[in-house]
Amino acid sequence: MAKKPRVKTVNEIRKDVLNHIYDIIEHWEYAEYPVRARLEGLAFNILSMLDGESGCLPQFIVAPAPTPTDDKYYKNRNENWYPSNEGVDVKGDIAGDLHNKFCPPKRRKAK
Repeated sequence: MAKKPRVKTVNEIRKDVLNHIYDIIEHWEYAEYPVRARLEGLAFNILSMLDGESGCLPQFIVAPAPTPTDDKYYKNRNENWYPSNEGVDVKGDIAGDLHNKFCPPKRRKAK
């Protein structure tokens, strides 16, 4: 009997995003372009993924999440600060720990 469809968990979403990034890295690793062009291509593909243009993932919410005291700190320094998004009910938020989860899989053989 097939499993009933359900909403993906945060861990599943995180895994989908990181796997997509690994695939992008593999693509650009072997591309026949100068290093700078490959790095720009990688960055462009990651931004496209966040914008929902990758075809396999939805658009993601990317917004500032400053600490509650940031505004006071920057006001005292007479500087601008980032808006708070505290209290916004975001579902499926994978941010905050992606850098710790980014552990490239074993390298695949060169194509």
